[in-house]
Amino acid sequence: MSNLTSSNEQYHSTPNTIVFFDGICHFSNDIVTMLMTHDKHQILRYAPLQGETYAALRERIPSLPSSIDTIIVYHDGNIWMKSSAVFKIAHLLGGAWKLALIGQIIQRFFRDATYDIIARHRYLWFGKYDTCRVPTPAEKQLFLP
Repeated sequence: MSNLTSSNEQYHSTPNTIVFFDGICHFSNDIVTMLMTHDKHQILRYAPLQGETYAALRERIPSLPSSIDTIIVYHDGNIWMKSSAVFKIAHLLGGAWKLALIGQIIQRFFRDATYDIIARHRYLWFGKYDTCRVPTPAEKQLFLP
């Protein structure tokens, strides 16, 4: 199994928030780069939806989507997806990022419908890579397989 569940000791030695993203999507990778820049305390870890860590999480929680068209945040044993995941990240980053939480006044149905439109067209609008992102040596500690 992956580092997500391999041992109690290892789980407690890693941060408790993982951002799962489409590893081949340019837009998703740009968002991850932006998050790493603004996550001053390095509370977030990142893993591609195509990777081992997400596969291990899906084994534990089979109801998670098998598709890679959403962002998923795993934090303290809880799951947030789509627009709710975006708001959870803003909350965790704190500071000025919390201003984004104002967007929660829009009903989730409408937020997620907008999210789905962007996700459906992301490769056309933003492009995609042939393979998942390979972290630089400086980024390596922030990424899970």
